[in-house]
Amino acid sequence: METNFREMVALSDNKLLAKYDGSALDKVEKTGKFATWTATRLNIFHPAWNTRLIKPGEEPTSWEELADPKYKGRITLEVSDSDWYENVTHYWLEHGKSRAEIDQLWKKIVANSKVAKGHTTMMQFLTSGQTHMEAMNYTYITTRSTTKGAPVTFLPKSGKSTVPAFPRP
Repeated sequence: METNFREMVALSDNKLLAKYDGSALDKVEKTGKFATWTATRLNIFHPAWNTRLIKPGEEPTSWEELADPKYKGRITLEVSDSDWYENVTHYWLEHGKSRAEIDQLWKKIVANSKVAKGHTTMMQFLTSGQTHMEAMNYTYITTRSTTKGAPVTFLPKSGKSTVPAFPRP
């Protein structure tokens, strides 16, 4: 069976999976090993933008920057990515932000955004210019679209992002 993290956790929590001790398990990174299942890949969450609509120097340099009013109406959020929200919140807490500050950031980010369902759908909106930026998408989807000639990226011109990326097993 192969599906996303939340579904695998639910299956495991409901004791629908068995322990696995296969011979290749020692080759799997620690971040991909769980008690009753093993990740086959990590989907990396990162902001992505249309390079025709977000010019070099306008791209976000932090998760906090998504709250900036300059992005009002220019961001799309994936409605069901609760683990992304949790990861960003945890990151902010670890870096000294209070719950009140985090709540304010989320309110501002949501106020700047519209929502969509599905990362592929979001990328279609982005590549067509129907949205300027995605707060988060999987880097492999952005890379695949770039390879096909779409004007999208998740990296600034320097090729190195300052936005912490979060993996989803």
